Amino acid sequence: MRSYLAILIGASLTVAGCGTDAPAKGEPEQKCESFAATWCQQSIGCMVTLGKMPEGQRTSSEETCRDVGIAALQCKKAVSVGATYAQCISDVAALDCATWDVPEDKYSTIQPPEVCRGIFVISN
Repeated sequence: MRSYLAILIGASLTVAGCGTDAPAKGEPEQKCESFAATWCQQSIGCMVTLGKMPEGQRTSSEETCRDVGIAALQCKKAVSVGATYAQCISDVAALDCATWDVPEDKYSTIQPPEVCRGIFVISN
């Protein structure tokens, strides 16, 4: 299961970065967590669909993936969200399962859609 978590960790490193807009306090953290949840639902769901993970592991794997992703993204330190956030979430949810049809050692190379890059600004 550790390798499945690398899916999110690999993605998280490309999502944090520059952003725009200054949403209300708390909103950046919530949106960051929502991104992690969406990424995990899509990736783990595809793993199940592709037969790379048993259905019985879906829920616990999604929860673990989400928790690891939130920590890796440093969602508690998110201070703003970019203008392309809604499109990013939509594009992640629509990713074709073929995206995850790679050898296990390549999971960490899977990247979110380009529109997701730099959508969160993380404070130091």
